[in-house]
Amino acid sequence: MIRQLTLFVLTASLIACSRELLANGSVSTSTGDTAMMTKTGIAIKKVSLIAREEKSSPAGVKPDRDRDIGFASIFFELENQRPQATIVTLRKIEVCNALTGFTQLKTEQPQTIELKPLEVFSNHIQLTNKTGFRGFGKVKAKITLQIGDRTETIESSSVDIEKH
Repeated sequence: MIRQLTLFVLTASLIACSRELLANGSVSTSTGDTAMMTKTGIAIKKVSLIAREEKSSPAGVKPDRDRDIGFASIFFELENQRPQATIVTLRKIEVCNALTGFTQLKTEQPQTIELKPLEVFSNHIQLTNKTGFRGFGKVKAKITLQIGDRTETIESSSVDIEKH
């Protein structure tokens, strides 16, 4: 219950913090805390990642070899700054080792999002696996999306894996 409350508080904080607008219309390649403005009029807001690994079964739960061990929660926000609707397609979302680039979790199922004029769209995506996180160090999330005929990739800041 404390974990759920913590996740809720973190989610609310992330959404509140990501309301900052990009002051100019230039393309920024920075990651994490700032927005990236595309030439298509879509501001890609802060991308955040929470990664955790639960190798031990929760107390009172019978061990199960087929349970999920690696978990990633990816939060991001898009803003349509144009007065007309725009289609954005999420092409790929992956969590990889920040040092080696080795992919730990990923989904390549395209997801289409229709952004209404001047709409702010927030989303939260959960990825899981049955092996946990291999290797060492921090991980980061990468989101590849297509806006019109342009493909953009934005990354979260590198984060430590919470191990339980």
